[in-house]
Amino acid sequence: MIKPVLILTVLMGALAGCGSDDDGGIQFTRTGATANENGGTPKQFSDNAFLAEQYSLVTGDGRACSYGVLNAFSSGYLKCWGRRIIGDYVSENVTGASKMLSIGRDHVCTTLSDFGGRRVGCAGDNEFGQTIDPEVATSESNRKGHWLENPYILASGSNHNCAVDAFGVYCWGDNASGQTSVPSLTNPKWVAAGGNTSCAIDGDDALHCWGDNQAGQLNIPETLGAVSHVAVGSDFVCAISNGQVTCWGNTQGQAWQTPSTFSDAVYITAGERHACVLDQVQARSDTQSGLVASCFGEDNNDENLLAVPSTMQDNIRTISAGKGFTCAKNVYEGEDYLGSTTHYGIHCWGANDENQAVSPNIMCANFHKTAEAIEDRFCPVVN
Repeated sequence: MIKPVLILTVLMGALAGCGSDDDGGIQFTRTGATANENGGTPKQFSDNAFLAEQYSLVTGDGRACSYGVLNAFSSGYLKCWGRRIIGDYVSENVTGASKMLSIGRDHVCTTLSDFGGRRVGCAGDNEFGQTIDPEVATSESNRKGHWLENPYILASGSNHNCAVDAFGVYCWGDNASGQTSVPSLTNPKWVAAGGNTSCAIDGDDALHCWGDNQAGQLNIPETLGAVSHVAVGSDFVCAISNGQVTCWGNTQGQAWQTPSTFSDAVYITAGERHACVLDQVQARSDTQSGLVASCFGEDNNDENLLAVPSTMQDNIRTISAGKGFTCAKNVYEGEDYLGSTTHYGIHCWGANDENQAVSPNIMCANFHKTAEAIEDRFCPVVN
């Protein structure tokens, strides 16, 4: 689904550093490759602020990344914490609107809106070609397939990525289990990836999955109705249909108990052994999101992984389940800074062996360089 283009080895105003000032940052490159078109007539997508908000925070294996803000009404910086990304270097400014993040085992990807269009950039481990373009186009006439034309949904598995653009779904990277071999789809509108599995929601709201099936993650329940959202974990899949959640794959062996009812589940995220849901319990207002978060699956050595801190439920905006830890972002009222008292806060909990939960577990995006540099007056106090 990509029309190959020249790789941008430096993404002009690139992206943010993971870790401390001395750690270095992330370099993103343009991705492109050949693909079979599966979307038919090109479609045009406008920037979606809700999607950008939901996917502005991602967690993976020992690391997390988020777009940082000075307040609830500004954007511009990508911050990562926990284990470093392979081959990173310092570069922090990120331009463009409605950006989305995805995270794999050892790489991170984002959508960017600059240079007059929307594109994808990835950084980190490239053993399977998951972060660079293996094809180069020298002219319009020799393009094989097509490049990413205004991608608006982005997802990453362990060592592969998928995106939805104006032409359909395209996946690239590791294909040992067939996870990048996109099946025939009709006007697909959503894609998700995790482990070595990929899933897409077609134009008729039907779910299709491909790739690894060792745990039965491709065995979509026959009773599953129209799907509005889907998330793929390490070896399981969860989907939202009619506001409720259904999970399959390696869930019984993990003693999973999926909540039976939600008011109106609108978003789900899957980690290695657990998943989290945002439930729309009331209408969104100018001051409140109306969302409540809950997590289920396998707990993490009595670390209360499945218990969302009560302070994060206040105007929660998004949540991300990683490998043994979870991060959530909310909007809160704090000290006046740069003319505003409204700020985003991020709280992570669970495993912290790589500082991925960022002791003391509270940070304000765009204010932290190291854990010691966090200034509590900019963040809600949560112990």
